[in-house]
Amino acid sequence: MKKFRICILFPFVFIQLTFFNVSFCQSISKVSEIYNYEINDVFHLEEYGSAPGSGFSKYYNIQITNKYFSLDNDTLFYIRDIKTAISTNIHPPLVYEAYTDTVYYNNLDSLINTGHIDTVFYSSSYNGRKENTALDTTEWDSNSYGFIDGCGGPYYDYLNNDSFVHHYLKLIYFMKGTETWGTPYYVSINEIKTNEQNISIFPNPAHDKITIAINGAISRETYVSIFNLQGKKIINTRFQNQNTMQLDVNALAKGIYIVKVQRESGVENKKLIIK
Repeated sequence: MKKFRICILFPFVFIQLTFFNVSFCQSISKVSEIYNYEINDVFHLEEYGSAPGSGFSKYYNIQITNKYFSLDNDTLFYIRDIKTAISTNIHPPLVYEAYTDTVYYNNLDSLINTGHIDTVFYSSSYNGRKENTALDTTEWDSNSYGFIDGCGGPYYDYLNNDSFVHHYLKLIYFMKGTETWGTPYYVSINEIKTNEQNISIFPNPAHDKITIAINGAISRETYVSIFNLQGKKIINTRFQNQNTMQLDVNALAKGIYIVKVQRESGVENKKLIIK
């Protein structure tokens, strides 16, 4: 890594500053800065992939609908409404989907990407928001990652010149309060068969047992899983041809968990609090 020095002379004072990367005009962002969302924030993403004989294009409309912290305030949860539209070389007409999910970010005071960042700067894009980028380049591969304050990431661009594979995910539009940037791509809601929020958990908060109820069709491929905040799967079981299930959660420690229900029509996540 190249380094250079700047010497600044003041009366009776000699200051020597050493820099290891001229691209570091700012400090690396923290996790809490990158994923600093508010309710009703909107993000539109474009994903593209191509390889010899195959390819796809996909668009995402994401809206933040709720947020909350863990009991120790070290983990931040966001509930999102997501609409997607995808076209492939095998199925060129757009296929639409809508669902709700929950994402979470922990170690909020740590540096983004565990500090593995090559450049930090206020971007000429994204309304001048701070961008953190990391590069991973070999003889054949070119891979870049971007994290944007208040707009998430990683957004990436991967290119393999040997296998002619190209894959990218980029932010094309955002709306945060009255601030907007980019060109929106609206996924038409009229084209979508929505996976509505049809999962109920009660009681919640719970102590020893919970009941999970599902509206709509289920099958033998309808599963329920419970994860802790570290992403470890604690419980995994399957619905038995009925729309309700009772689970014993007495062995779970006090705290917040994520209940994931997966069926043919989609996936839905719910927050569960054990007291």
